[in-house]
Amino acid sequence: MYILRSKSGKFQPIQATDLPVYDNKFKGWRFNGELLIDVELEFEIEEGSLPPPPPPPPPPWEWIIDMPAFFARFGAAEDDVLSETQKKKTVARVAKFSRKWYIDLKDPKTATMIDDIAADIPSLTPAIKTAILTTPVAPEENIVARRFFFV
Repeated sequence: MYILRSKSGKFQPIQATDLPVYDNKFKGWRFNGELLIDVELEFEIEEGSLPPPPPPPPPPWEWIIDMPAFFARFGAAEDDVLSETQKKKTVARVAKFSRKWYIDLKDPKTATMIDDIAADIPSLTPAIKTAILTTPVAPEENIVARRFFFV
């Protein structure tokens, strides 16, 4: 959306597609990349007269976690999940649901994968699963994903 200053001195919001480029309605106006400015009028924009900018979108890696940090979130159950008897099953289950070097915690397949792993491990409780999926990812938990996949 752009802001238009009319001859009467009032701000009027318009969409960029609404600009009539085929007539002389805006002859004498200058576009500075953000505002259409009437070159005949000198004015200052009053604070609060423009709408606030929209919040920036969240980074794409906000809920992406590296594999080692993902398993570290299992807490006391990490030893059971990565034990010698369970390691092959766990790796096979992770490979079945995630073909990447990182895990998206908002992906529904991740919850299914944790349920699949928890089927053989009684120490992996629903409370641990909820904590794994709902705790925001700290910057140090996705360093590899940010550097190699979201550059």
